[in-house]
Amino acid sequence: MKALTKEMIVILFAILIHFQSYSQTDKKFVASADNLKILYLGIDNPVSIAAEGFSSDKLKVTISNASISGSNGKYMVKPAGSGIAVLNLMAVNKQGETIKLGSDTFLIKRIPSPVACIGNYKDANVSISKDELLKNAKVDIFTDLPFELKAEVVSYVCVFKHGDEISKFSVSGSKFSQEAKNMINKMNSGEVIFVEDIKYKTIDGIRYAPQIIVRLL
Repeated sequence: MKALTKEMIVILFAILIHFQSYSQTDKKFVASADNLKILYLGIDNPVSIAAEGFSSDKLKVTISNASISGSNGKYMVKPAGSGIAVLNLMAVNKQGETIKLGSDTFLIKRIPSPVACIGNYKDANVSISKDELLKNAKVDIFTDLPFELKAEVVSYVCVFKHGDEISKFSVSGSKFSQEAKNMINKMNSGEVIFVEDIKYKTIDGIRYAPQIIVRLL
């Protein structure tokens, strides 16, 4: 699966960990996942590593329950399954000996399901004016994650309840179809639109978002 290539949104706090009794001096190292000590399944997770007293080219890294690639303090970690991953850091000292500096543990989680939204409204129940809805006549996917996750709306169904009339339109892509916009123009205050069967595509495949209920003000 294609690795994420964009910069992570958050500034990370490295956790300093004392090395174990394999070393003869008081060294420290930093193993900082760029996702705040969390590794996500299905993607390559950037991990930054630095060790006090050692240049980055002297570091050797292994990890359990995941694969790791990279060098010189910048790595990509791809978990193999849920649970935890234990990262072990070693380094080559001035005498050419490989010593263990310590280990760190990361929690592995599934990428949380993004939320479908209309405009800036991220709730499942939306009250909005007709004019504002027409200005934001599309369904977007909101992801509350410490990195940018591309999520593309594939299709959905709009169900309009106008008086005693119920109309249903299938929409491809994110933007409301012209038929759906025409129906919105006919509707009155207090009437309801159900946005259902929201299908979207993200890095780990096709998913479905919960229904959005839109009430016109």
